[in-house]
Amino acid sequence: DLYSFGNNEIGQLGRDAHLEIKDNFSIWLRPCQILSFQEQNILNIWAGGHGFFALTQNSAIHLYACGANSFGQLGHPSKQPIYSPVEIQGFPCL
Repeated sequence: DLYSFGNNEIGQLGRDAHLEIKDNFSIWLRPCQILSFQEQNILNIWAGGHGFFALTQNSAIHLYACGANSFGQLGHPSKQPIYSPVEIQGFPCL
């Protein structure tokens, strides 16, 4: 199981940032499970102040990301924040 807590203003916790709003941004004060990964075998995670990545493997290896993406730094073509983990395509090492 994977849990997160803290400031989720730009989706960096891997949970929908619009579920709990306080002063125009989301704060999670207690650890809550990231439900997107309930059925996933998590190999590794990387988390920082503005983004979150998870590497999973069931039958194949998958990379997921969420958080700030204003410059495409998450590997997703959108230049908007990503509030729930999305699979990142096109990594040849996977």
